[in-house]
Amino acid sequence: MLDGTCSGLYSVEGFGPGFRVRHVESAMPKGNVDLTSILSAARNISPKEQAWWQDAYEDEDERTPFASSLDRLEREPPKKLDDILKLCGRGRPDDVQPWHLALLARASAVTTPAKIKLSAKAAFVVGSLHLRGPLQLKGPLVVTGDLTVDGPIIDVIEKWLLLAVGGSLKAHAVASSQHVLVGGDCTVRDFIWGFEAHCPFVVRGKVKAPLVVWTDHRPSKLGDASGVSEVLDNPDQADLERHFDAKLLGDCTIKQKAMVMRLVAGKPVGPK
Repeated sequence: MLDGTCSGLYSVEGFGPGFRVRHVESAMPKGNVDLTSILSAARNISPKEQAWWQDAYEDEDERTPFASSLDRLEREPPKKLDDILKLCGRGRPDDVQPWHLALLARASAVTTPAKIKLSAKAAFVVGSLHLRGPLQLKGPLVVTGDLTVDGPIIDVIEKWLLLAVGGSLKAHAVASSQHVLVGGDCTVRDFIWGFEAHCPFVVRGKVKAPLVVWTDHRPSKLGDASGVSEVLDNPDQADLERHFDAKLLGDCTIKQKAMVMRLVAGKPVGPK
């Protein structure tokens, strides 16, 4: 259940295979930011900064100049900020520019606690969020400020998703097969597991985590990885067995469904 207006974007009702997720949508903010101010600030992002984010993507279809999204948003201004996600790609992986959304989130520069309401749509949330986990994403989510989750972040469903955080990200664990873009630092208590070859894991600031695991050739770009104790890049079976319960492992990989159920239930994932 949600605990006040700033407790979370998604709340889990019950645990285990039958859990349900509720989604929160942000309304157009009043008095603190609007589309015009976001676009104005975004126009001032330096070419060097834009290039840093663009270079996280190798596919030419995802390297479209940032100005193209700004021009489109000025031509087709959305009625509410949540619709920015549609106008920057309409929710399809063949035309979306994930790093554009990350830069727009940073440009808003709003980090105060967000006022939010429930919905089932993609969300562009102006402000910071602190929620009780697990946070299991069911739709694209952009947060302009910080995102803190007292639990794991999970985005492994077989549909296009995106998590873009303008500020810093904190969580107990991250299990991701989708685009993750963080404008500030990323601090994870237990581990980061990323997989899927076409969805980069991008952090502009410092990453702090005891373990980072990239499987299935997951690409990544980290501004400062000095806070990571150990990185396993396409690890072998022995490396995985040092850190995870054998029941969660396949042949040199991690079983998605088994890991998700274990994380949602709040049970240990380490070797027995």
